[in-house]
Amino acid sequence: RDFEFIVTESEAEALILENTLIKNQRPKYNARLKDDKTYPYLKIGLNEEFPQVYITRRVSNDGARYFGPYASAGSVRKTLDLLNKLFPYRSCTRTITGNDPRPCLDFHIKRCLGPCIGAVGEEEYRDVLNQVVLFLEGRQDAVMRDVKRKMQSASRDFDFERAAFYRDQLQAIERVTERQKTVSTRL
Repeated sequence: RDFEFIVTESEAEALILENTLIKNQRPKYNARLKDDKTYPYLKIGLNEEFPQVYITRRVSNDGARYFGPYASAGSVRKTLDLLNKLFPYRSCTRTITGNDPRPCLDFHIKRCLGPCIGAVGEEEYRDVLNQVVLFLEGRQDAVMRDVKRKMQSASRDFDFERAAFYRDQLQAIERVTERQKTVSTRL
């Protein structure tokens, strides 16, 4: 009998509105989102000493950065996996003291900088998390400029191993952003 529509500014805003309306109105034949679950988000706990990037379904005003909502837990897991391949932040839940006797496997496969063993300080680790934030904000050009600057600086200092790490990271980011540009032009 009635038809009402609400215009939103973005797809993310539409998903949040849909979630809220389903929870409030509890439509009889719409089983999806009736439970207490909400859409998943990526959370970066910037108020921690060595912040983590993880999945959450609750958004609160706690000083952390939230990205989302994502349509499914699978899509947010894929994003998390991609981010960890591009940026070597920690994915463990250990308490970081910097005095652990051995690093985890992620450190050996260059997916973690090793704050648990003191291989990196808080400032350098936060720099990586800032790159993750810029990347999630869609500012890949700024991230690539920063990585390129670090690569050139390491090369000037004859730290070729570190320069090669940044070169590989830069190439991986370029591959990901090229793929995104290709997909968006087809739409």
